[in-house]
Amino acid sequence: MGAIIHINIPTAGDGSVVCSEYTSNSWIFTTIEVPWGLNQGQDGVHPVSGNREFGIIQNPDGSYTFYTRGVDRMTDGFESFLMQNSSVFTNPFENPDLLWNSFKNKIHNFVQNNNGNSITSLQSDNKIWRPDWYKVRQYLKGEISISELGCY
Repeated sequence: MGAIIHINIPTAGDGSVVCSEYTSNSWIFTTIEVPWGLNQGQDGVHPVSGNREFGIIQNPDGSYTFYTRGVDRMTDGFESFLMQNSSVFTNPFENPDLLWNSFKNKIHNFVQNNNGNSITSLQSDNKIWRPDWYKVRQYLKGEISISELGCY
């Protein structure tokens, strides 16, 4: 709890996270802003704001599932607006999606290479729900009900 991890993010600028919660089978990292200055090696604002949970659960058949889930959004409002409202930019979460898929593949390979059995996880197995932040704002302002957010 409280451990700070610096992450080298080649395509978006570096970022740091803090371990904000843990249990015996899961942990959550939360993005943070760290002091920034020339030549001090610290990264300032993380490119996204949010949380990421990693965990392992035992299934009824005795097997295990390793999972990651999270919610985040771009930290800079202006960059977010540009990315989401311009045909020039690609989906800003395309590279993070590739990262999480490579992470799943590396876990699969590790298990297989260490005398375990692992089912290949396909990208199509992902469950991705991206919040409509405009609707979230409407909900927070009391303009729509929670059922209108489209989250389950």
